[in-house]
Amino acid sequence: MIFSELSLIEKETGLKYDPETATLSGVKNGVPVVVFDNDKKHRFDIVCGAVITERQFGRIYIMAERFPKKTMLGIENVDGCVNIYCKGYNLMQENLPLLIEFLEKLTAYLKSEMRKTTPIQVAKVLELEDYAILTKHIRSDGTVRPPYNIRGTVKGILGGLLGLLIGCAIFVVFIMMSDLVGWLGGIIMSAAVISLYTVFSKKLKTVDCIMTAILTFAGWALSNGFAYLFQIFLKEQEAGNTVNINGILADLTNYSMKYTEIAGNLMNRLIVTFIFVVAGAIGSYIFYYKHHTKDMY
Repeated sequence: MIFSELSLIEKETGLKYDPETATLSGVKNGVPVVVFDNDKKHRFDIVCGAVITERQFGRIYIMAERFPKKTMLGIENVDGCVNIYCKGYNLMQENLPLLIEFLEKLTAYLKSEMRKTTPIQVAKVLELEDYAILTKHIRSDGTVRPPYNIRGTVKGILGGLLGLLIGCAIFVVFIMMSDLVGWLGGIIMSAAVISLYTVFSKKLKTVDCIMTAILTFAGWALSNGFAYLFQIFLKEQEAGNTVNINGILADLTNYSMKYTEIAGNLMNRLIVTFIFVVAGAIGSYIFYYKHHTKDMY
């Protein structure tokens, strides 16, 4: 038995809910229709057994204008049926009346425009996974837009770099305060990179996870490295020597041998902060996927 919000609109739609498959199916306005609560993909998949042309998709999009923003994911013709994909999260509970209204308008429109009806195989509906409309976007002129959102990734990288700068500054301050709280700075830095990347890109897919991981670990290396150089700089200042960071870098081997205690602390801190940078990154990913995956198609 599967509970779905679709079971709440069985009477209003005139369709029958099947608790074994989480589908609402039947014939509405003379058109076979199946609505599938595709929980695995966080969608409501609507399949109508009607043959229409892609030129008529625009009217269906207009019918869905009252849906919450970005609810409609796409429409396509598959095996003589019209497949419509919506964000399930956006159509639950208080927005179910909009789904009822949409199904009424949709089936009435298809009845008036379709060439013929097509039987729907519920088994095929239950197998809906990935689909063409999410890997390619068809423009109104029929041409295909590139599937990959390069602009979103570029914006994400810029946001990630901003998060890296802010996060590194906080991380270094925590390291300089005490090695004991340095790990907390690692978590903050990880969260800053991932959160700002996501805010700028408005997506978090495989390529974005790779880019945020690269930026996060770059921040880990830069923060620990800068803290190490700055600690040597402070030691030299205390000794009354005039030196700058570039000078330390130019003669890093000798300075490392001179301040073996700082070098030893660096190795310990690298390991400890690495663990908590990884923990911070994993925690941030879990948070963003849990709260935003449904909005990131």
